[in-house]
Amino acid sequence: MNSKVKRIAIWICASLLALQFLGAGIGKLKVSSLERWHYWGYSDGFMHLIGVLEMLGAIGILIPKLRKWAAIGLIGIMLGAAYTHLAHDEISRLLHVAIVTLVACLVIWIDIKKIKLS
Repeated sequence: MNSKVKRIAIWICASLLALQFLGAGIGKLKVSSLERWHYWGYSDGFMHLIGVLEMLGAIGILIPKLRKWAAIGLIGIMLGAAYTHLAHDEISRLLHVAIVTLVACLVIWIDIKKIKLS
């Protein structure tokens, strides 16, 4: 993969992740999200913390020097989401989690390849 294609691919993936997590983070700061989080056994504060971390990750994924670390953090959040959905027998929600996690892994992979080939 040449460097121009890598740059385009990483910006597309990073932008999609940023939109996903910015929207998810904002959604977690709304009161309407509390019912589901309470059902899962999580506190209001934990939901808000995850929302803020998602928004910070969305910003970080767009900053080249922070991109890899932001993607790793967002993967951690997605692993927590996968655990929550598995623990509450919400298997249908795992496809979204898997896709987002794979895109974040792709961002890391492209970022690492870019560094090694530069």
